[in-house]
Amino acid sequence: MLNAYTQNGKSGAALYHELVEMGVGHMSFNRFEEASSYFSRAIEVDGTSPDSFIYRAIANYNLKKYKQAVDDNSRALNIYGGNSRVLLRRGICYRDMGKLREALSDFTRALELDPSYGLAYFHRAKALADVFHPDSAIGFGACTAAVLAEAAVVTSHPDAAERLRRAGRAADGNPWANACLTRARGRLDQNPSVLYEAADLWGELGARFERAATLLLTSKHSEGRAELAALGVVD
Repeated sequence: MLNAYTQNGKSGAALYHELVEMGVGHMSFNRFEEASSYFSRAIEVDGTSPDSFIYRAIANYNLKKYKQAVDDNSRALNIYGGNSRVLLRRGICYRDMGKLREALSDFTRALELDPSYGLAYFHRAKALADVFHPDSAIGFGACTAAVLAEAAVVTSHPDAAERLRRAGRAADGNPWANACLTRARGRLDQNPSVLYEAADLWGELGARFERAATLLLTSKHSEGRAELAALGVVD
């Protein structure tokens, strides 16, 4: 709700938008401290709009104030009720804080909201490579290939089968990529037994979220939802 904050005779919506525009202008010149200050003043005027929190989060991220950026993205998400772009930005903040599990959760939830979000697939693959194969270019390549191949299946890309075949070569020796591709094959062929195999592979890796997400695709979807609830992903 807009409050009675005034400046130069302006108040309400006009002042809010002017402060946001000033902040955006400073950001375009990489003056992030000044930008953050304007966005904070905009929030004083109207704390119910997500835009000022999103912009301040971007400014704080560039200032390497990752915790503040996470907090602002979280406040924006509370207002939005879920937004793939904001989840991606918060995940990047978590990643740069070294909180890879939290980053993975945000990247995955961003993809649940928008399965075609290419940047979320990329950052998710990189985070997974860092978790399972730190400092390994091979691990990153395999995870990226597997995630993009599954994305092709999910989005019904005409070359999905060929992408799966090519990704299979890159995934050799990478257990995470293998589990991802097994699930993708189960999805492509609509084969429950292959999906259960993928769920078992995730379980062997201790990837509880991925196992639960895989079970959602089978007749055990209620079990998968219960596991997600236990992880705090769904109510």
